[in-house]
Amino acid sequence: MNFLSASRASAVSPPGLHYAIDVRLDPLRQRLTGRATIGYRSGADSALPFIYLHAYPNAFRGPHTILGREGERWGEDYALRFASDRERGWMTMDSVFADGLPASLTLDETVARVDLPHPLEPDDSVTLALRFEVQVPKPFNRFGHVGEAYSVGQWYPKVAVYDDLGWHADPYHYFAEFYGDYGTFDVAITLPDRYWVGATGVLEGAEGGDNEIPLADAEMPGDSVTVAIRCVPADSLLGQWPQIKLEIEHDLSPARGGRTQDPLGVTRESGAVVRIPRGAPVHYAYRWRSSKEDSREEADEAGRAGPLRCVIASRDTAIVDTLRALAPQSAPGDSASPSLKTLRFRAERVHDFAWVACPDYVRADTTVLGISIRALAFRDDQRLWSGQKAIVASAIEFMSREVGPYIWPSFTSAEAYSGGGAMEYPMLITNEPDLPSSWLELLDLTIAHELAHNWFYGMLGSDERAFPWLDEGFTEYVEHRY
Repeated sequence: MNFLSASRASAVSPPGLHYAIDVRLDPLRQRLTGRATIGYRSGADSALPFIYLHAYPNAFRGPHTILGREGERWGEDYALRFASDRERGWMTMDSVFADGLPASLTLDETVARVDLPHPLEPDDSVTLALRFEVQVPKPFNRFGHVGEAYSVGQWYPKVAVYDDLGWHADPYHYFAEFYGDYGTFDVAITLPDRYWVGATGVLEGAEGGDNEIPLADAEMPGDSVTVAIRCVPADSLLGQWPQIKLEIEHDLSPARGGRTQDPLGVTRESGAVVRIPRGAPVHYAYRWRSSKEDSREEADEAGRAGPLRCVIASRDTAIVDTLRALAPQSAPGDSASPSLKTLRFRAERVHDFAWVACPDYVRADTTVLGISIRALAFRDDQRLWSGQKAIVASAIEFMSREVGPYIWPSFTSAEAYSGGGAMEYPMLITNEPDLPSSWLELLDLTIAHELAHNWFYGMLGSDERAFPWLDEGFTEYVEHRY
């Protein structure tokens, strides 16, 4: 089958494009499951009998893929060949509908073709709806996970570009760049409550939890307040209290002493007292400990274990929590289903959407030129990454002055396992953990380079594969100017 045989178009205009994606991360299986609804208004000059989608994660199925073969041939890269099945990635799509009618889908590795029930006429619209599933591999080429740290790029069913050269249904090559149409993304990410997320777009809402990422140590306020916490069992636990103690699992300090990672005991009569940094978000969870062998976490409304509670206090405060229910004890070797939250992001005038997630993120925030800047680092690495916020602020000021205004409301730079080096996305860049150096300004230069791509790729929107001088060329130029 030759996917690249579509006829050349003579005159087109940019399409209208809207993605509504609901995706769930299952860290136990390293799996994404989701539904995508894609609204596509044709800018073509003739009827379109089909629409192409990119299925990039299939590049990581094994050494037989185009990316795998090219990596061995040109890069002496045998990572996919020696990876186990569990370390590789893949993508499936099914249940495809076009305007409510069944549509057939043909998948050829990283390119999918949706045959429409009726040809799409110029300036007409169609809504595609489909399910997809993605196995997240170890980090390969901008996508993957290491333990609980996820870098999620090129992960969703992405509409290929149709321009004056026709369809750009290019497979995922080893030396690959990208080309996408601008659109609006509404993305709902469901994942365990204890994960923190950085993403393209702006957080518009949260259900079942929050994204109040803990502050880095260097960002903590110098003063603190006292929080008195009492816990009252709900009707299902009325009259009960654990034989050993009720614990708060936390990273706070008891009011009477130094910082500790040990759980804090809550008594029925007097509760517990803690000191927390003024105005900083702190999270905690309850554990019911009846014996050394018998301990159970609090349950959320769905019966899942370990919902996080958040407190942000600007003055001495008293809190009364209701312990709703206890989660079932997990069998030996099993893991209890964790409490989940859904974070809703919206991004406009972008041609891609990426995100990172990890329970160990801490943040440093600032505002420059009206742009909300967030720097994310893993908690254990935060000392090495303490300059990240200042580097981003300096680079954004320089690029805005020398190149032109940054058009989006926010920007995030994240320490993340991206499969080598760093990678740019609209409103988000990812940087490998080994970039900080005491004798090279590698982190500074890398952030400046990837941030410049938000102009020469993000805002320019050129075909990076056909015209690399328009993104890498100009980016290198302004990086050296910086």
